[in-house]
Amino acid sequence: MLNVGREAQMDIRPKYTPNKIAMVAYTSGSTGEPKAVAATNEAAVSMKYLMGLSVDNFAPKDIMFSTLPLWIYYELINSIFDPLALGAAVALDPLFDAKKVEKRFSQYHFNHWNSITPDIIEMTKNKKMKDFDLSFLKSISIGGASIDPEHREKARTFLRERNSDVEIWDGYGTSETLGCIFLDNKPLEGNIYKIVNIETKEIVPEGKVGELYVLTPSLMKCYYGNEKLTNSTLEIDKDGYVWFKTGDLFHEYRDKDNKLKVKYDGRIRRMEISKDPNGVPCKLIPDEINRVVKEVDGVQECETIIIDDKKYLTRAVTFITLENEENIKDIKSTTIKHCQESLPIYMVPVDIIVVKNIPKLTSGKNNIVLLEDNYKNNKVKKRVR
Repeated sequence: MLNVGREAQMDIRPKYTPNKIAMVAYTSGSTGEPKAVAATNEAAVSMKYLMGLSVDNFAPKDIMFSTLPLWIYYELINSIFDPLALGAAVALDPLFDAKKVEKRFSQYHFNHWNSITPDIIEMTKNKKMKDFDLSFLKSISIGGASIDPEHREKARTFLRERNSDVEIWDGYGTSETLGCIFLDNKPLEGNIYKIVNIETKEIVPEGKVGELYVLTPSLMKCYYGNEKLTNSTLEIDKDGYVWFKTGDLFHEYRDKDNKLKVKYDGRIRRMEISKDPNGVPCKLIPDEINRVVKEVDGVQECETIIIDDKKYLTRAVTFITLENEENIKDIKSTTIKHCQESLPIYMVPVDIIVVKNIPKLTSGKNNIVLLEDNYKNNKVKKRVR
């Protein structure tokens, strides 16, 4: 019987084949084009080394707390596999209620937290944590949408008042790279990047905006079942290296210590062609409009969509949420005035729509597709044009 068992075990033992697809994860589809990202075992394992070389504050008895959806690579690899490989334990709460975060702090005393901006904002509002001691925290990283300076400072104050000196790190990554590319605005050790002119493909000088290309061992193998999109997204250079064209705009800058870092400037895929009053074609960039709108006092969140326009080809419509809804008319007029003073005329929103909240994807990013659908189907109060 033992011999039969051994033979059966040998028969069913799978043969290992390198560089074969081991997993497939779907992107959030925040731009309206969901994709199935296929990855190999080798790419997934390489992320462990990238993180191990870049992060030095994990200890064997540490606990990573993560509240992100289990089916995305950032959660599966960066928040589960990597901490376990680095010797830490993992506490998961995929049905996390950020308004009750004090319960999880009390329960787990976690040292590391991979989170999203809305959850960090909720933490700063938590009155039950007034007397908490958070000195055990070692790191907080956020993915998805970045946290704005005002809420970052509120979170920093909240943590300092509770004996924690951690800084909130922005993590930038993609499903195509199986998670994190940049942490704290600099690449993980082992990742190489370049920022190129969109039209000429030449590397742009420091301070100039261009498309981010990434060379990393944690790169996807392909978009499953979509060879055309794979070929247009992955570019092989003259030396045979495969670069991922992120479709995101970045620029390099120097921090206060003169260290070179990078900053996200928006998505190319959300850049549309409009026309100025003279009929000259111009680029309409929603993320630039969002940046200006967020400068207005009283605006809490915002997101801009692009609509068709017979005269100018495209125009912008911006949704905002307010800190205080008593001054809706004043803030709307102030926002329009600030946009007129800060943006080219063709980028000034034709409408500012106040909503109670900006719909979110599970990644924490704004659900642009739903906003576009709500506008198209008259589910929001529009200005008569």
